[in-house]
Amino acid sequence: MLKEGKRLSDMVDQIMEFSGIQSGQRIYNFSDVDIENLMNNILKEFKPIFFEHSLTLEYINMAKLNVIRADQNALVVAISNLIQNALKFVGNSQKIVLRVDETSFKSGLALRIQVQDYGIGIPKDEQKDVFKPFYR
Repeated sequence: MLKEGKRLSDMVDQIMEFSGIQSGQRIYNFSDVDIENLMNNILKEFKPIFFEHSLTLEYINMAKLNVIRADQNALVVAISNLIQNALKFVGNSQKIVLRVDETSFKSGLALRIQVQDYGIGIPKDEQKDVFKPFYR
């Protein structure tokens, strides 16, 4: 019951957070974030879940950029949500990959963080909807 109560509380927090983002009232606190430290903390948080379900989480960091300006809490929530979604759909592969690399934009170099599972995938006709709020 405690576990489910925490899960429900986390969901309510996420809905409130999303509501603040959508309304433009969410205030981000940008600071220097050590990406390797951030990723290691996220990996540590998910390690028991992966162990419990005999899953593999492969972490690949190919970025030369070590420190970025970001809202650390928002970044942790976003990456954790992607990992949680990948866990739901990991399928028979039993493997999820967390990859960090760099990409270029007109404004300069940026960090790209990817979470990849090898599950069933999203049907082509539903891919256009994946960024709609609360779409499932």
